Amino acid sequence: MSDVQRFISHWKESYAQSLVGYHPEYCYYEFCTKIDNSNDFDFKWNNTTKVIDAPVGYLNPLGNTPDESIDPYFNPSQKPIV
Repeated sequence: MSDVQRFISHWKESYAQSLVGYHPEYCYYEFCTKIDNSNDFDFKWNNTTKVIDAPVGYLNPLGNTPDESIDPYFNPSQKPIV
């Protein structure tokens, strides 16, 4: 783009939705939206201050197999990551 000021002066908000998919880091955003259940797990775990208050399974979050994991990031049956 040779004239950035011209582009800015003609900018319309509707362009943002059309262009965001071309951003080089958009794939990271999409990945983050796919693991939102795991982010919720992390939030709950990080806000547990006493072992006695830890929700069931949090002291062994990965379980013995992936299907037993309570962390959705590691449990393919909860929300598989594509």
